[in-house]
Amino acid sequence: MKRENDIKLILPLSIVEELKTCNRKALPIESCGLIFGEIAEVEINLEKRQIHYRGKRFYCIKSNVESLGSFNLIQDSDKYFEIHQEAVIRNKLRMISIFHSHPVPAYPSSIDVENMKFLDKDIGKVKNPFKNQIWTIMNMETEEINGFIYFNEELMQIDLQIRKN
Repeated sequence: MKRENDIKLILPLSIVEELKTCNRKALPIESCGLIFGEIAEVEINLEKRQIHYRGKRFYCIKSNVESLGSFNLIQDSDKYFEIHQEAVIRNKLRMISIFHSHPVPAYPSSIDVENMKFLDKDIGKVKNPFKNQIWTIMNMETEEINGFIYFNEELMQIDLQIRKN
């Protein structure tokens, strides 16, 4: 798998702690949630730019599937609407990452990769809100976190940085 250092997910320590709490509350099943924030193109120098996904708010969501090996993020459209209203409309944030935990290392499963490919496709003329989402995956046991993106028809591990608030 390609490692892409010019795409960064920057999470404050407070959100990382929320991810860990979400993971612990869901055990032994997979936890899941959404990270909202901002995306910015940052000029490093005249020839180099990076894309920074900056996490600002996390919503832990109970999976609709109680499974050790899969999750279903939101079948409850009312819950998603409530989260969307708060994060996007009131706080002017955008969804930047889909989070879930794994009972195995923090890397995408084959099902994750298929879902990433599916969610990256455009839907007619409607702008796809799931396109270019980072998938943040946590190992349930060690709480190691990694970030991945399906970009330009390629799965890549991105640079995940944890910073003090």
